[in-house]
Amino acid sequence: MSFTLGPYPMRTTPPLSLLCLLFALLFAGLFHRQQMGLNLLLFELPLLALLWWSRRPEASRELMLTGGGTVLTAILVVLHGSDLARASNVLSLLLFVGVLLAPQLHALNHSMLLGLRHVLPAQRVFLHSLQGTRMGRVVPRMGRSTAATLVAVLLVLALFMVL
Repeated sequence: MSFTLGPYPMRTTPPLSLLCLLFALLFAGLFHRQQMGLNLLLFELPLLALLWWSRRPEASRELMLTGGGTVLTAILVVLHGSDLARASNVLSLLLFVGVLLAPQLHALNHSMLLGLRHVLPAQRVFLHSLQGTRMGRVVPRMGRSTAATLVAVLLVLALFMVL
């Protein structure tokens, strides 16, 4: 099974639903009622390895820089636990994904935008890839108005959680 988010197909030898289930269990086990710290590093290392393995890119300076930056910022989250370290880690992970999606781009600012631009479409691709499985039959189909309502509700909930 393979799917694309860009010009390069993503190889998935194990079923995508199984990988997502395993990562969901790993995430729940590491982050349930825990502060972000060592668990972030322990979650991101296999995530980066999976992303690298699934794309099998040629090693480039940009890829090494963004992958190393993501690991470094995860280590800084462990050491400092500050909001700046967490934000840097998220941005570095977006950069890494952007470089994986289009390794021919050599401008990291374009890679960041590409990674950010693919956050929501990746969810749609994931749901479409599940439609052939048993799990995919449980996922309801949403129209544009339903999706817009869902996004609005999530934004309001996020606002109240922040306050």
